[in-house]
Amino acid sequence: MEKPHGGISGAAQVGCMSARASVFEAVARGWIAVGDAGRALAHAGGIITADEWRRFGRAFLLGCGLLALALGLAFFVAWNWADLHRFAKLGLVASCLVLALGARLCARRGSVLATALVPVQLLLIGVLLALTGQIYQSGADRWELFALWAVIALPLVASERSFFGWLPWLGLVNMAAMLWADTRPLGLSFLWTDSLALYWLLAAINGVAGVLAARGVLVCERDSWASVLARMALVGAGACLTVVAVAAVFSNNQYIAASFAGWVGFLALLWYRYRRVEIDLPLMAGFALSICIVVFAIALRLAAEVSNDFSLGHALLLALFILALATVAGRWLLGLQREGES
Repeated sequence: MEKPHGGISGAAQVGCMSARASVFEAVARGWIAVGDAGRALAHAGGIITADEWRRFGRAFLLGCGLLALALGLAFFVAWNWADLHRFAKLGLVASCLVLALGARLCARRGSVLATALVPVQLLLIGVLLALTGQIYQSGADRWELFALWAVIALPLVASERSFFGWLPWLGLVNMAAMLWADTRPLGLSFLWTDSLALYWLLAAINGVAGVLAARGVLVCERDSWASVLARMALVGAGACLTVVAVAAVFSNNQYIAASFAGWVGFLALLWYRYRRVEIDLPLMAGFALSICIVVFAIALRLAAEVSNDFSLGHALLLALFILALATVAGRWLLGLQREGES
């Protein structure tokens, strides 16, 4: 068995990496047998085990029930708007928020109840802000509400360190960005028109969030859930850049080079990190899907330029082309799966 060099123990070398990467490194160096890699990943939190999925299901169902109660409170206030004094409206929502915070403090950290209460607290913060703006007619734009909501909720989400907190918080940030872009020019005319420059902005937000989650800055309950959060954020960024690339295919302007450069650069980074450094099959599936979509858009553009009459024969050829793309992508992904298991 290979020994670590330089006077630094293997545990110290491996400990500076994420749980998933550390297990792969230990297997590569021979410190862990290949047959024991699955158990090591489960122990280190690098994969989601059956127990974690069951816990996720319980937290999800309990969170849905608590969210239904919180939404019922919001609808109750809205339905009785004219009959309730403003202090009664604010006091009712604020009391429920304090009750949720108190229940969270009393719950054991990492328990199902503590996890389920995180999105409920986020929702009640938003309801309280919306009530305040409606009652006192602050005149703030919608994006300011969502931005303030995200800022106020950030300490709560960061302290909870839960997937159920980071995911809706990231949704708040995306919503604030979309509403902000709807109110003013983005000043990104060197990339695209304002309607499509929004996709660049959302790609940047989700890309940064994906990197932070992958690096362990956005801490979740376990390393496996941080990996899921990173995947979802990177998939969102990739989807936005795919839209930009497809729009570039069907356009005839000066933004084509920048659009394809951004799309290709993102895919290159994704390839290096999740194919060369370590294999992440879900992200590589998104990688292949993005390429298939853009290649099909190019084929559709070429077919439209070659012939103005779209017949049944053209549709059949395009269907066969889609089938060929899906087959190539599927065989490549199967090869990646076998490589990852070997």
